Amino acid sequence: TGFVVVCHFCKDILINMLSVEESSIDVIASCLSKEKLQNTSSSEILGSSIISVGRLIERKGYKFLIQSVVRLKKEIPNIKLRIIGDGPQKKELLLLIKNLQAEDYIFIFDDLDDNSLSSLYAKSDLFILANYKLPNGDTEGCPSVFSEAMAHGLPVIGGIGAGVETAIIHKENGMIIDTSNPIEIDNSIRDLLTNKLNAELMVSNGKKKLIRDHRPEVVGAAFSVSINRFNNGARASGFQNDFNQS
Repeated sequence: TGFVVVCHFCKDILINMLSVEESSIDVIASCLSKEKLQNTSSSEILGSSIISVGRLIERKGYKFLIQSVVRLKKEIPNIKLRIIGDGPQKKELLLLIKNLQAEDYIFIFDDLDDNSLSSLYAKSDLFILANYKLPNGDTEGCPSVFSEAMAHGLPVIGGIGAGVETAIIHKENGMIIDTSNPIEIDNSIRDLLTNKLNAELMVSNGKKKLIRDHRPEVVGAAFSVSINRFNNGARASGFQNDFNQS
């Protein structure tokens, strides 16, 4: 018996809550389609535009992101946030934006096609999903939006307490932070919008990670290897063993 999961967080749940043997679990990164890998563009680093993509629900942490952008507006006058998504929190978030008098630099878009979304990625300088773990345990797995953002040449920020670490290597191609901590989220955004060398390094590392872990042929080959090893009762080796432990 073997388990294939898309993030290290899921692996930890199987081990800690279901007592599954670690050697019976392979982690395989989420796959980005060839179309999205090929139809990408690079943003000019050191602008002030932030993009976030996801369903408008509590665990995505949009309220933390909106509040942070409003605080940073004083020191980064050209800062802009575009949120792409729909969901039950939409009215609440629009009201928050209105009450904070941020309607001229924080926007919510929904029902965008791939070309329109790609265009907004190209106009952005930083991707953030301010996800966090709810008190009831509800949290993220490893959303494909991180790899999608990396493919568009963006440094990325995600939240702790989820499967984000399978896509983001902290301080290498992005940051994993406590998004509910105002100081931490403000500092991370500030750093990646104002430190050009750091942002460019993370973009370069992000593209390398995409090629290494998230291409369809890589993911497909990894599945094949995992199925064969589980059928034969073998242990993980080489790249798969290293990735399981990362």
